[in-house]
Amino acid sequence: MARSKPASGSPSPAPWNSQRTFERAEQFIIAGDLGRARELLAGCIGGQPYHAELYLRYGRLLVALGDRREGGRYLFAAGTEDPADAPFIQLFLARTVAANWRSLRRALPAKLRGYKSLSHYPEPVSRELRRLGAPESFAAQDAAATRLPASVKAKYAAVMLFLLFAATALVIGFITIVRWLLQALRSLL
Repeated sequence: MARSKPASGSPSPAPWNSQRTFERAEQFIIAGDLGRARELLAGCIGGQPYHAELYLRYGRLLVALGDRREGGRYLFAAGTEDPADAPFIQLFLARTVAANWRSLRRALPAKLRGYKSLSHYPEPVSRELRRLGAPESFAAQDAAATRLPASVKAKYAAVMLFLLFAATALVIGFITIVRWLLQALRSLL
């Protein structure tokens, strides 16, 4: 079956095949090429929607590579409750969370930071966020975080006013110099 072509004329990319990716990563691991397995899984994390199994495999690979804290971050994001993964998750939480749900949410992988409600997170993640006092919905907090404080707005307005004044002065100065030069040329002729 032929794939449809987008307007640009290039073929549309095939949908991501997680099983194929996991098989390839496993082949790299068996061959002892953990770095290549890491590249493969990291590329999928950046380019695919959240996938718990992908985060789990990537987290365990990071732990095997010696990056225990970052591995714990992805294991936590995967929502695993496997006791073998618990020490790495605890390491991540201990070094990241200052008893503050905002710092935990900021430390999560990018795909999870974008979730607007606790119900979208894996259960262990939402449970930890709730324990730290997170609201059920982040819409109000996210909107407040994007608003500029009044002091920043005032500074921005002052800078913009100065730039407008400077630009006006440059234009007026340029026009005045051109007039003087034209008068000087007329007087010479």
